This record gives sequence, structure tokens and C-alpha cells, in this order.
Amino acid sequence: MDEVGFTLPGGYNDDDGNDHGMAVLTKRAAFKAFIVTDTIALVLSVSAVSVYFFMALHFRKEFLQKHLIWGFLLTNLAMAAMVVAFMTGLYAVPPHSSGIAAATCAILPLIFHFLWLHI
Repeated sequence: MDEVGFTLPGGYNDDDGNDHGMAVLTKRAAFKAFIVTDTIALVLSVSAVSVYFFMALHFRKEFLQKHLIWGFLLTNLAMAAMVVAFMTGLYAVPPHSSGIAAATCAILPLIFHFLWLHI
């Protein structure tokens, strides 16, 4: 039942031995980059939500303006980290010869950049 809440790219090792239950892709650099960027995205997201909740406790205009900027900045950084985490997770799973991973890693930042600039 724990697997439903958190599944790593590539899955877990089912072999009996020392690595039983460990992530299959543990030794790949792209997987390590996924773990780091996913953690950064989580921390930034939680920080942004905390700033917004903290804003609900105050009514001074100066305070709200300052913290709204911080919340906006943290939210945008979290979204960027989430895109990078998605790309590294996607790159870690298929074999290196897979053109689909490389194409997605090239296209996704362009789409994110276009949407961020034009909204």
C-alpha cells in the first residue's frame, strides 16, 4: 500500500538480496538529479504555501505586498524545479538511445518558457 503514495521512476528492485526494495535506477546520474530537483521543488512549493498561509494572518498592506512578491517568486521557482524534475525523471527511465526522452527534454523547457512569458 505504501507504493501508491510514492513511486520512483524505474520502480523498485524485486530481487532477493542486499538491494531488495531499493530503487532500480539508484546509480544513474539522471536519477540522482531527479531526486535533488524533486526535493527542491517540494521545499519551494511548501515554502510558497506557507508564505500564503502566513499572509492570511496579517492585514497591513506593506506586509502583504512584500510577502506576495515572495510567494510569487517561490511559486515560480517551484514550478521551474518541477519541470526540471520531470525532465530528469523522464530522462532517467528510458535507455540513453531513446530519442523520445531527448526530444521531450528539449521541448518541455521551451513550452514552459513560452507560457511563463506570455501569461
